[in-house]
Amino acid sequence: CRIYVGQNGRIWIDDELDDIIKAVKAVKLIEEEAHNMGLTEKIKRLLEEGSRKGE
Repeated sequence: CRIYVGQNGRIWIDDELDDIIKAVKAVKLIEEEAHNMGLTEKIKRLLEEGSRKGE
């Protein structure tokens, strides 16, 4: 998954639709939970959850 962030803050995600959806969920989770402890683990679980479904 390729993620580009422009100087204006715009985010461009380039990949298969399923991976784009996963990346958007991760970005939204970061946006909502940035102030909470354990964010790294939450993101890790989110990304691993999606990869297990594809196995």
